[in-house]
Amino acid sequence: MAFQSTVNRVNTFGVQGDLANAQVPHYTPTTPRVATGATVNCGDFVWVKDANGVSTCSKAGEGKPTGIVQRVLDVPNYTMTAEGTLQIPAGRKASVVVWGDMFIKTTDTATVGNKIYVNNTTGAITNAAAGQSIGGATETDFAIVSLANNATAASGSIVIVSNVAGSINYAAQS
Repeated sequence: MAFQSTVNRVNTFGVQGDLANAQVPHYTPTTPRVATGATVNCGDFVWVKDANGVSTCSKAGEGKPTGIVQRVLDVPNYTMTAEGTLQIPAGRKASVVVWGDMFIKTTDTATVGNKIYVNNTTGAITNAAAGQSIGGATETDFAIVSLANNATAASGSIVIVSNVAGSINYAAQS
């Protein structure tokens, strides 16, 4: 395990892939398994494919992603000295939220009100104003509603996103 190198004064509200509030989220009708050869982490946007009665998901796809992988880990970690991970191995189940408020991690500096864009090849999560053209990425229905207790936005920060109309104004609750 790596030695801790930083200490934050204030914790964020949650971990990527966590639900952001007590609203009941909506899920895909099936619980897909991570596709063979795919790497999926909690909090990632995924595309779900149903073929021949088998539902799989991966971080690459066409059009809008299906939803966000919730942090529901059923993966045993038998190596007691290994670091914890948010990765879901190929073949394991992934709960995919299609409607709700979620914690995710962006790869760029987040701005409240911006829409979330997901790269169709790598699954990288970025944000920009609605209607922008981001090379290789698709605009999702999710928008950033809170910086999740981060004092300032920074690249790689955990944020709260929502695709719920009339969602809770987290900024007003500080």
